[in-house]
Amino acid sequence: MSDNPIEPWRREIDQNEFFYVQKDNYDEHVELAIPLYREMHQEMVRILRSKENIVPWTTLDLGSGTGKTSAAILSSFSVARLDAMELFDSMQRHAEERLRKNADRVRFLTGDFMELPFDGPYDVCVSALAIHHQRPAGKQFLFRKIHDALAPGGIFIMIDWTNFSDPTSNELAFQSACDTVLTNVRDDVIIGNWIEHWRTKNIPNTVEDQCQWLRLAGFDNVEVILRFWGMAMLVARKPARKE
Repeated sequence: MSDNPIEPWRREIDQNEFFYVQKDNYDEHVELAIPLYREMHQEMVRILRSKENIVPWTTLDLGSGTGKTSAAILSSFSVARLDAMELFDSMQRHAEERLRKNADRVRFLTGDFMELPFDGPYDVCVSALAIHHQRPAGKQFLFRKIHDALAPGGIFIMIDWTNFSDPTSNELAFQSACDTVLTNVRDDVIIGNWIEHWRTKNIPNTVEDQCQWLRLAGFDNVEVILRFWGMAMLVARKPARKE
């Protein structure tokens, strides 16, 4: 084990790993390539209806990308304020354009969410398709960091790739993801890019492990709300302050 205390949780992220950052075509294909992308965002909004009685409420969007998840929240809840945290400048510029009509309710933070401080306390933290790029120790570190940044009773919603402990199930999940992109995307180069990225760049972990790590971080009521092979939506709530 390294003597460097940072190394176990920190993974340097290079934009060269992400073809859709280099080619600037994320928005064009993500909803077609990712299974249940739209459905999971719709259910995220349904879950957040429980926060409508809080005026205002604050959200942290980790790995906010081009702002699609942030837009789903801001367009659905007029009382929501949001911090959008994204590593890549090019993705953030798209988010700024997408969220321009809600500019008075959003703050853009550029940098690595593994390193940047979280202001908090937030009522909500969301992350869609960003945390699976971290190793297991990194996910555990981040879950603790998210927990500490949430207000009592706060909620964390994660939409992300996961895997299985069984190799056969993992292969079937990979085939299912490939079927989605093959069915919906018409560009063979883009299809190949997505499949190669999933095969070589993702670091998914099992739903069971991640639920356990969330509980160890201090969350309770950790649930799997939706799952379709490798894609899953996990919801974890921070205990409310005792009276």
